[in-house]
Amino acid sequence: MSEINFFNWHSVALAVIIMMLSINCVMLLLRQEEQQANRILVLLLLTTIGLILPDVLGFAGVYGAVEALRYMPIFFETAVGPLVMLYYAVLTKQQTPKAIKYSMFIPLTELIYRVVLYCLPSASQDWWVVHWHEPIFDSAFTLVAVALIAISVIWVFVMNRQYNQWLADNSSVKTDLDTSWLSHSLWLLLMIALYWAYIDITDIFITILNHQAEYPFYFTLGISVFLLSQIVISQGERTYPKMPQTAMVQYNQNYNLQQASEIISSFKAKELYLKPRLSLVDVTSSLAIGEDELAQAIRLSNTPNFNQFVNYFRVEKAKQDLRQTNGDILSIALESGVNSKASFNRVFKDYVNQTPSEFRKASR
Repeated sequence: MSEINFFNWHSVALAVIIMMLSINCVMLLLRQEEQQANRILVLLLLTTIGLILPDVLGFAGVYGAVEALRYMPIFFETAVGPLVMLYYAVLTKQQTPKAIKYSMFIPLTELIYRVVLYCLPSASQDWWVVHWHEPIFDSAFTLVAVALIAISVIWVFVMNRQYNQWLADNSSVKTDLDTSWLSHSLWLLLMIALYWAYIDITDIFITILNHQAEYPFYFTLGISVFLLSQIVISQGERTYPKMPQTAMVQYNQNYNLQQASEIISSFKAKELYLKPRLSLVDVTSSLAIGEDELAQAIRLSNTPNFNQFVNYFRVEKAKQDLRQTNGDILSIALESGVNSKASFNRVFKDYVNQTPSEFRKASR
């Protein structure tokens, strides 16, 4: 029986990552906003822990001492990609696409397989592992997992572009709720997955690799998933508007500039732009018009989308306050309908090509 040693640096480093992931699981479960999305992200973190834990035990020599633990069903590699897609879908969409729901059957199949493998009698398990599991099934699961991760990264990237466009057309908070951080961070996950595929292909067709070759993959995977969850936690309590399955607007060819002008005048007179987190539905409800009418009015006003339409009036209000008052920048931002000073500075500079402070100084 080999000696168990949890204090070698390989096991300790991975154990620290597991501890950090576990803390983030608790923090995500305590968040009040986006609870369903947070629970899915927790599942992704737990899946990552399940992928890392066997290496912690392996480097510590546990498998040599307790052979029965070698095939514990805690290792579900095909779950990473589907969970990433499911998280983004729940975070940004009113309905989860059926294809993503069906993709969860792949990790469920892997779970069933690994439970059956673990429950096999010792002699049958040894025969199956030598003849089928290691040469075929284990490698197949890895390659499927890498393919699913690649698909998830591409899918999130494409969906993120659609979501940000929809957000600009329907909400005044695009600057605060841009989800590009998720699609950008997933490219690192794709690079890690490709390295994973390289290791597996080398192990199958070239030479048998040991745990040392796999260690960089599990280490960087744990760090990348931790950073992803840390970004979510650092954003604070935040709710993302949910995009419907179809969001098409039918334009009326007989619509004229006078009608558009009346809608815009009503919008300005009621000072609806001063409401933070203003949505297209809020405006249509207040003005008693249809979404297609408002969308057409925005289009005819030469404003690209709802977000920029609202921000135009907010910036105009802020410019007036900056000229006529000595209020601090944050107070003016909040009174103009913008939630934060950082967002206000970005929006203001996009329209005026100056920061609020620079504009105030130049106006006096």
